[in-house]
Amino acid sequence: MALWDKLKRGVEIAADEAEKQATIARYSLELNGVRGQIRNKVESLGQVALDLYRKGAIDHPDMEALVVEISDLEARVAEIEKQIAEVREGGSGDDDAQASNGAVTPEVPKAEESSDGEVSAPVASSPESSDEETRPSDS
Repeated sequence: MALWDKLKRGVEIAADEAEKQATIARYSLELNGVRGQIRNKVESLGQVALDLYRKGAIDHPDMEALVVEISDLEARVAEIEKQIAEVREGGSGDDDAQASNGAVTPEVPKAEESSDGEVSAPVASSPESSDEETRPSDS
């Protein structure tokens, strides 16, 4: 009888642990959903703040640099969209940009796909970061 009682107790413990892990998984799923909602609301708030700043309705020194960076990035988006349109029309897309300012378009790293099928965008290094900060040391 003692063996049967031990086996029964082991099964009960395993069932309790499985229930506990299932509950944790449900809460984790809910937590990730709520965090996603927060991210969406923060993004919406940021868009509203950006629009208000550009209209002159709000002004704060911390916002100025971010608005300038966003404007620069939006200008780059417009340039890339123009290059895409030129390539679709049969041009290379780079000829006009290189001829007008002598700049060479940097090679864009490809996105990577993980084993679970998610695609992650490559992380571009910022101009402020030096090579020493991004490379592992040789020592």
